[in-house]
Amino acid sequence: MNKTVKVSLAFRKLPDAAYGDFAATVHTNLYSHSVFSAAPVTEADLQAAITAFRTAKTAQATGGKEATAAKNQRREELQVKLKDLAYYVQIACANDLEVLLSSGFDATKSNRVPSVVTKAVVERITQIHTGVALVTAKAERGARSYEAQAAEILGDGTLGPYGPPVQQSSSRKIPVADLTPGKMYVFRARVYGTKGEISDWSDAVSQRVM
Repeated sequence: MNKTVKVSLAFRKLPDAAYGDFAATVHTNLYSHSVFSAAPVTEADLQAAITAFRTAKTAQATGGKEATAAKNQRREELQVKLKDLAYYVQIACANDLEVLLSSGFDATKSNRVPSVVTKAVVERITQIHTGVALVTAKAERGARSYEAQAAEILGDGTLGPYGPPVQQSSSRKIPVADLTPGKMYVFRARVYGTKGEISDWSDAVSQRVM
């Protein structure tokens, strides 16, 4: 008898930065598949909730208790939408693990020993267009997809927040866009396995963007 695959709700416990990244991954992946065409939350509504949460998170840094309360409220509103989508994906995937994972959600772990995904390695960063960097990671056996993101190195040498992750099935030339020409950035990547496992982030690689 086949085991029932289930959508993991562990995202509810993610820290704020990772929570926003997770929601962005779902937004990127779920609406690109026709099997999820009847999603109970529209693509625009989910993006609006993500933007509101990230804006509130940024404001929290200097806004005191009221800003923290507002951030928490925006997170709860985003979580309601993500949970609705998670329950929908649970049904729509029809017990197909690959379809479930294609939504951007993760599956609950079984009692079986999960396969190991090797820590990602960024091999090179190239540019063809201004403000867009193409990140190539080392191809890994058992990889379902690859994800890359970048953070600006600020004038005082500290690292700014990482931008939204970009995910694709190929490890080659993952396009990280909306970068500021002339600025130094660090880039990192990670690997998603076929059973829902996620590798550690790669070591960061720095490069000036043209």
